[in-house]
Amino acid sequence: MDVEKHELQQKAEFWISKNGICQDMETSIMKYAKLRLQKGRDVDIEHLLHILPSTLGKSIKEHICFPLLKKVPLFQNMDEGVYRTICEFLKPVIYSEKSYIIREGEPLDMVLFITQGVVWTFGSNTSLTNRLQKGDYYGNELIEWRFNSISYNNFPLSIANVKSQTKVEAFALMEIELKHVLYICWPKFYKYNKTNESISGSMNYFAAASLQRGFRRFIKNKKAQENKGQENKTRENEHSIHVNS
Repeated sequence: MDVEKHELQQKAEFWISKNGICQDMETSIMKYAKLRLQKGRDVDIEHLLHILPSTLGKSIKEHICFPLLKKVPLFQNMDEGVYRTICEFLKPVIYSEKSYIIREGEPLDMVLFITQGVVWTFGSNTSLTNRLQKGDYYGNELIEWRFNSISYNNFPLSIANVKSQTKVEAFALMEIELKHVLYICWPKFYKYNKTNESISGSMNYFAAASLQRGFRRFIKNKKAQENKGQENKTRENEHSIHVNS
């Protein structure tokens, strides 16, 4: 057990160091990891965010991802509430060395935010060759398309192959999750892009769709409450009949 604890500590300290985790979070991570180990439960450092308590995991994800999100032109100058919402939809992903992540000509259905490792992007045109590493992202075309489109016409295709040179750790924002972000945060995006007719038009669509979804949710909850009330009333009547008989 002592050897296992030592190995765990070394791996955890390396993960904490390479991700620039602050001391308060480091203390909480190590405390939880050791406690989990003492209970005989697995501690997978590579998938640490999956096993940490939700509040701690959320704080760590925000610490790592906020600086990355602020590099995206259409995400800049937003308040922290928007970044927190986006972070809720980001999924941690790991790619082994020399793995194709996206191929040229395939639908570009995610934005990739790189937190560790090196990625090459290249296409049939050698001028497209580029090297991405920690702090970079790929898929801005998807964000621009979604901000300017309310349908799936002209869905963007990747203009390059995206391949890991080393093992890569990243966060992925899928197209469907980006759409959910816009349903939730459209007022903020509208505020900062209202002079852009194309984007403001799309935000009007998301505003209307968001209101419709909210209204349907309200009707559904109202019907559920009415049905519950009717069920309770029926039980009370059956109980009264039973007592009187």
